[in-house]
Amino acid sequence: MLDPLRQFIRDRRSVEVRVTPAESPHDEIQLAATALLLDLAYADGDFTPPERAHIEAAVSRHFNLDVPGVRGLLELAEARR
Repeated sequence: MLDPLRQFIRDRRSVEVRVTPAESPHDEIQLAATALLLDLAYADGDFTPPERAHIEAAVSRHFNLDVPGVRGLLELAEARR
């Protein structure tokens, strides 16, 4: 069960970061956590609007982000997953 998480972390460590801090206001922890949440949401093959809303709320609350910040982070995480 933890093997996909371990592989995800290994993959992220071995890939050179293509987005510089000047290009993105989100740090790598926020990005990794959000990408992991998205991976979990897509695990059953059906990413529903309620799941998206739940992830948006959690990311907003935990990272203290406004709506545009949450959307930007989700878009970046989607591109990286």
